[in-house]
Amino acid sequence: MIAKFHKTNHGLALAVCLFAGLTLVTLTDAQNVGNPATSAPKQPRGTSTELQTQKVLEMAQAQTPQSDDGWNLEQKLKMAEAGNKWAAYDLWDAYYRGHHGVQPDPAKADKWLKELVQDVWVVKFEPMDDFAPTNPQEFLGRVNQYSSSRSGRTNIGAASFFRTTKQGDKLVGSFLSNYPDQLKTSLTKVPGLKVTSAERITTEKFVSYEESRQESLTEATSADKSPNFSSAAGSAPPRIIATSPSIGATDVDPTLTEITVTFDQDMQRGMSWTGGGAEFPPAREGQKAQWHTKRTCALPVNLQSAHYYRVGINSTSYQNFANQHGVPVLASAIFFTTQGASEELKARTLVPKVVRCDPDNGAQNVSPAVTELRVTFSVPMGRGCSWCTAGDDDSDFPKGVEGKRYYWTKDKKTCVLPVALKPRMNYRLSLNSPGYINFQSEGGVPLEPVAYRFKTTDNP
Repeated sequence: MIAKFHKTNHGLALAVCLFAGLTLVTLTDAQNVGNPATSAPKQPRGTSTELQTQKVLEMAQAQTPQSDDGWNLEQKLKMAEAGNKWAAYDLWDAYYRGHHGVQPDPAKADKWLKELVQDVWVVKFEPMDDFAPTNPQEFLGRVNQYSSSRSGRTNIGAASFFRTTKQGDKLVGSFLSNYPDQLKTSLTKVPGLKVTSAERITTEKFVSYEESRQESLTEATSADKSPNFSSAAGSAPPRIIATSPSIGATDVDPTLTEITVTFDQDMQRGMSWTGGGAEFPPAREGQKAQWHTKRTCALPVNLQSAHYYRVGINSTSYQNFANQHGVPVLASAIFFTTQGASEELKARTLVPKVVRCDPDNGAQNVSPAVTELRVTFSVPMGRGCSWCTAGDDDSDFPKGVEGKRYYWTKDKKTCVLPVALKPRMNYRLSLNSPGYINFQSEGGVPLEPVAYRFKTTDNP
């Protein structure tokens, strides 16, 4: 058993790796000889952590009606109704502009716009000292170099919709964010940058902001002209917009011959389908995984009835699903049961939830004499865990206790982390993060990242 702290773009994460005797199955496109970097996998770490991947989006079956460009209205509606903000954005865009063959509908557009902008802030900032960007790429390049803020998978996240505006002889910037405090803290780490304001955005201001163009002090580039330019040089990770079967499906026809995943942008020809053991579906004899289009990849499978399956898309060490700029999709998984599965097997598709924290999440009077943090989940969990920092360092992450390690209770629902707390501290943690998702159910379904905060008192 190995427990390590890893430094990532999301801070330090306690990633617990368990040797479970499972096989890592990674497929790459052997025909992609033109770019070996996208077809040759990284060296595996040989731990079950490689099999622990993250649920991204809940999708409808791929056979539902879709437009010629693969955009599926029923899928978007299902995702948006489940709280996915990017799906709400896609629906607003479709009903507002009549995109993807959808008939414009002001009332529906307004509905999804209101859903989208709930608790969204515009955070503005400007260069100072010796930093004087002249175009959006140069501006965002500096931000990305020193800040780890990124858009979320299912929400606006910490930094989305990057915009630049000319203000006299300088260029100022802004992001939309669901987490303005986190974004402001991250931006303060960027040398030559000063946060000037943060305010909630209204529906009217969002439309104006979304339709605004990138401004530059020099001649505009093609990237500057794009209203949705949100990252430099294609650095935004691809997003999964559809899977077949749908993630979490419990009545899949075992005669299904392939599993597919569709991304929101054109991809390179490499691929990393990951997994192992009885949960990874057997391949169809004589067939190999292939790309149907530049955005949809298919894995031929030979399913059985009454079975639970789980297929990973990328992992920590295998990241060959990447866009044309080489940016990989964050590790994800498709999990489902086939027709005839027992209720016990179907329960493995449930997404775990945090039902209790001890100390309480948000508590303001925690005694520094507390020696353990406890988090209890709604379903039995696997043996891994990811207690992660919430910032770019571990200054507000509880210190560990030498000679003691985390453990799980016998019912597999409560994870306990020994700690040495200090007085008058505001502690911030994240249970899982985009880069570390080892809090997973027994069926391998990960916990969506949860922020955990508490404050200690002056005395024990």
